[in-house]
Amino acid sequence: MTFPFVAQYALDTPEVSSQVASIAPGINANMSFDQFNQTPADTMNAVRALVLRDDLSFASAAWFLRTKCTPDIANGLASASDEAWTRYMTLCIGVDDTSERHAVFQKARQAYGL
Repeated sequence: MTFPFVAQYALDTPEVSSQVASIAPGINANMSFDQFNQTPADTMNAVRALVLRDDLSFASAAWFLRTKCTPDIANGLASASDEAWTRYMTLCIGVDDTSERHAVFQKARQAYGL
C-alpha cells in the first residue's frame, strides 16, 4: 500500500493507533493524500514499521477491501475476471490498469490455476 493507506490503516488499528500519535502527532484520518505524502520519509518509515508485523501486515489486505472498496468490487474479485481486476485497480486503488499491472494479475491467476 502507498503511505496514505498505510497511515490510515495504522490509525484504524487499535494495537498501534496511539503509537502513530506519538510518532507523527500531525497525522490524522482526515488528511488528503497530498498531505499524507508530505510526511517526512523517516516518519513514514516509522509509521510503516508499526504495521509490518505479520499479523498486522497480512490483515491490511482485508482492511483495505473493507474500507476502500465497495462490496460489489471486493466480492467481484472472487471471480478473478479481467473486468473485476480492472474495476479493483481503477475504483479502489485509484490507478490505471496498465499492461504491466495486468501481466502481474495474469501470472497470479495462472499460479492459482484460475
